[in-house]
Amino acid sequence: MDYFLKIDGIQGESADAKHKGEIELVSFGWGVDVETGGGGGGGGGAGRAHFQPFHFTMLTNKASPQLFLSTVSGKHLKEATLSVRRAGKQALEYLKIKFSEVFVTSFHEEAGHEPPTELIAFDFGRIEIEYGAHGGGTERAGWDVKKNVKI
Repeated sequence: MDYFLKIDGIQGESADAKHKGEIELVSFGWGVDVETGGGGGGGGGAGRAHFQPFHFTMLTNKASPQLFLSTVSGKHLKEATLSVRRAGKQALEYLKIKFSEVFVTSFHEEAGHEPPTELIAFDFGRIEIEYGAHGGGTERAGWDVKKNVKI
């Protein structure tokens, strides 16, 4: 798998033809939890969605100083787009996640690799997911985190 992250105003080092200048990721993760009413079982309604920060690991690269500055200065970034692609001769890009109203919340550097790796996390105000099915067709979903509504 190949993972690429394009962040407005921050240049990465990817030389990939379709993702030139983006950030190549080693790994990523994010999640969402929902409050439930009551003590389990049926009948309780779902409460507000609580989104966990999007976090990713990358090798130290030219994006590192700007991501550090975004963290310590509290600078908001317009958007970031994650692209996931199956590797190989017939590489298929099948997942895109667009985050809007991005706020970098943590920056950690770790040694033990050559070059060192960095673990970075950001919160976001909106998320839009697009999945390209293997047999064709596209599924989309989006959520406004601040308003707690579908987009």
